[in-house]
Amino acid sequence: MKIRTIVATAVVAIVLAQPASAFWLYQKHESAFDDGALHVAFSAAVGANPGGLGVRCKDGKAEIMYIVMDSGLTSNDANNANKIGAMKLKMRIDKGEIKDYPVHSSVNDDKYIMVFDIDRSVAEQMRDAKKSISVTASLAGQNFWENTFSVTGSTDVIGKTLALCDSSATN
Repeated sequence: MKIRTIVATAVVAIVLAQPASAFWLYQKHESAFDDGALHVAFSAAVGANPGGLGVRCKDGKAEIMYIVMDSGLTSNDANNANKIGAMKLKMRIDKGEIKDYPVHSSVNDDKYIMVFDIDRSVAEQMRDAKKSISVTASLAGQNFWENTFSVTGSTDVIGKTLALCDSSATN
């Protein structure tokens, strides 16, 4: 799990250093310790709930990552949520159906990081979104840290992430 936290922190740092006009960014991370590259499509949100939303893919396996900056949560909070499976991520693409996903969460430097495995079709729906992707963390029926991400650039960047991930899985 530590590698996920390191990669997530690096992606957030890179994304937040980009100009505001860059909505979705692609990054490839190759490890010195294994052959598979990690491909990431990421978008940042600023404002009341700064953070980011990403599609990560390695060896043909995709997952979503939602990061909330300055969450106020501790590692103990995240561990407790993981133990009881309490935290969910709600996602809505354009005006479509609201879907709930169970997440594994962690905290790193006050960044609350939620990750969950997805079917490729979810990433394809994100890629094909026309207006926005909205997400929020949900605990006991209450929503926290809601964000809506523009899809400007998502078609190319998420498409590239999926294509390169698939090609690295067959090599």
